[in-house]
Amino acid sequence: MQVSDKVKNCKWLIPAIFGIGIAIKYFAVITGKKAISRIDRLAEWDSVFQAWSTGSTANYDPSLVQLLIPNYMLVAKLWHSGIAPLWNAHSGYGMPLLADVQSCALSILHLPLALWPNMHTYNLILLSQIVIAFTGMFLFCCLVRLRALPAALAALMYSQCPYILYYMELLSGTSSILLPGLFAAFAYAADRGTRLSTAICSIMCAIYVLAGHPESSLFGILFGSILFVFWPINRNYRARLCRLSMIALSSITLAAPMLLPLAEYLKIGDSYKYAGDVSAFAPWQGILLNLLTPCSKNASPFISAFSLWGLGMAIHGLTQMPRIARQITVFLFGMAIASLLLIGRYGFVHDLLQLGWLNYLITIYLIPAYLIFLSTTTCIGLQTFLYAMKTRDTCTRAVLVLIACVCLPVAVSYWATGNAQILDTYNFDATLGTLRLDPASLTKQAIIALVTAILLVIFWRKGRPTLICLGLITSLMVASAKSLPMHQAFEFPQAQTIAFLHTHPGRVLSLKDHILKPNYNAVYGIDSVRVHNPLMPPRFTDWVKACGGQLDEFRNQTYRANTLSPAINLSSVKYIATQFETLPSPYQHVFTSTEGIAIYLNPLALPHAYFCNQAVLCETKKEALDYLKQSSFDLSRGVAIETSSCSIDLLTKLQQELTRKKINQIAEAKNVGNNKSHQIYESNCDAPRLLVVSDTFYPGWKASLDGQPSEIIRANYYFKAILVPAGSHRIELKFAPDTYWLGCSLALASLLGTALLALTGRRN
Repeated sequence: MQVSDKVKNCKWLIPAIFGIGIAIKYFAVITGKKAISRIDRLAEWDSVFQAWSTGSTANYDPSLVQLLIPNYMLVAKLWHSGIAPLWNAHSGYGMPLLADVQSCALSILHLPLALWPNMHTYNLILLSQIVIAFTGMFLFCCLVRLRALPAALAALMYSQCPYILYYMELLSGTSSILLPGLFAAFAYAADRGTRLSTAICSIMCAIYVLAGHPESSLFGILFGSILFVFWPINRNYRARLCRLSMIALSSITLAAPMLLPLAEYLKIGDSYKYAGDVSAFAPWQGILLNLLTPCSKNASPFISAFSLWGLGMAIHGLTQMPRIARQITVFLFGMAIASLLLIGRYGFVHDLLQLGWLNYLITIYLIPAYLIFLSTTTCIGLQTFLYAMKTRDTCTRAVLVLIACVCLPVAVSYWATGNAQILDTYNFDATLGTLRLDPASLTKQAIIALVTAILLVIFWRKGRPTLICLGLITSLMVASAKSLPMHQAFEFPQAQTIAFLHTHPGRVLSLKDHILKPNYNAVYGIDSVRVHNPLMPPRFTDWVKACGGQLDEFRNQTYRANTLSPAINLSSVKYIATQFETLPSPYQHVFTSTEGIAIYLNPLALPHAYFCNQAVLCETKKEALDYLKQSSFDLSRGVAIETSSCSIDLLTKLQQELTRKKINQIAEAKNVGNNKSHQIYESNCDAPRLLVVSDTFYPGWKASLDGQPSEIIRANYYFKAILVPAGSHRIELKFAPDTYWLGCSLALASLLGTALLALTGRRN
């Protein structure tokens, strides 16, 4: 029996075999002794964890440790506690969580985290993502009529590509992991044309949207739709367009519990991405250079030294292929070129992407699609060589082409060495530095390809599949050896500063950028003012400036002791964190860690929730903000209430009860509820009062007074308040947005409809 026949017989065991190989390679990660997550960067970037620092200077996208992983762990802990992850009560003054697509609150990939919310589980999820990428790519290649061995090689090319491994942990990396499966679902639906295949494609689209990066999702579904409509097999464009509309409707409604709150957040929120002139893109020259040889360090979109040879064999073998195979090859190669033009915003594509909101699209997120199409086309060429070239002469010609493809990168390296300044303009990631050709890596790749070529000449008949497999695997192992390294496990340790803040509840503000980095405080249940997120609640940036903070182009906040305004007292900032700095009165020093991190108590801070009996009515938000900024903080002054946020009846009550000139009396209100997304307060007053809660005023918060709905008022420009009559009362505040419940209803209806469609399609 030939090797190819043996592989064919165990075709569907190949992903399982690959999974076993990953388990062996990363056995130390599975046992918990090592980790592959880059959350350990937190110890190098934040002085709170200085005791865990290794002194490493490796760079990486900071959003991983300042946004993604903290959100994942917060979502997991909320699910684990039986609480729907709708609201993040710990970052800023509270902000939407489910509506933030980058929290992946409904991601099926993170389901194990809800059961075991720890970093070990997260590392196991990362390992599973490698297997998912391999399996999806293998299925896609089988659907494009590749045999088992070339399909496995293409899956290896993609899943072990340095670029895919290096960025896997980022949200765009999660999209790249699921992208082959998405393309496979679209190809399957186009190929079969059944109700079952349409239902599978709809579910896969919803999973992709709920688990991936928003721009990556847009690009992935766009290219998947093009693949679906123009798939060269079983062409019926009118029927496909009709089915594509069904897929779109079904997938949107399935993802509605996240999409509807997201749409509301986008409409009223503030994002730095709205202000950019030209979005990030990758020069196509740099992408092509990485096709020849890895020159972007450990993040190169490099798919082995055999890629050029495979592409050459695919083009050379077009005339020998059956008609369907030829059409598929030309189609995939055309898709690769189209994605490359978009990635580099080349020519007319640049002009097109300058129109309206298209300018905000970051085309670098199309690199995974380019790699999928290129890897598949490459392995079509390998299949042409393996199964179509039967004579020694044709094999010899193919080997000569391989040698020529090996010499080409060497020639390019000599040219680039003499023109090093040109490479500086071809980079696609600032954290990687400039493109640099690595002579050692180039030499290794050339040796691997040349040795494979020589052995192919010697064992031209029986050894071809085995030799090409070994050569390609060796090439990928050398290229990606440092893309996903193992290191000591890091599990959000209990540092001294963290332990103090955890046992002394209260909102904290850091005056140093390298202390208490944004968002990870939520993992510990600590409330921190600073936030790192592309999308902020409305008015957040204005309130930061009112507090004396400064914002950079990415909306990152910086505070200094000499610029703080009394607005931080209105914001219930109880603690100020700094390092190697003495704060003046009235701040009171209460703690210092061994790293020199000092915590100061702010005695003027208002409680998180309090009752007051004085209100100042303001007609506009500008008037309210000016009122808060023009005078120093004084307890005798009332709460600023915007009349536009009140109904006429409520406004009349406020004017009658709380606008008379008298001294404002403050009394702390205790939350007797079980969590910060469902707050319960009790009141026993002899006169009407306002309950003010220093949390973000945002749609979706519902208030009830003794079980009856009550109106929420915008107080002090950014926060919320409720008018409480005299007497004993029970006040409840709960975040339950209508968009979420409407989305759940749509998703349930769509799920039932999709299941019915799948069952009837299977029966038919």
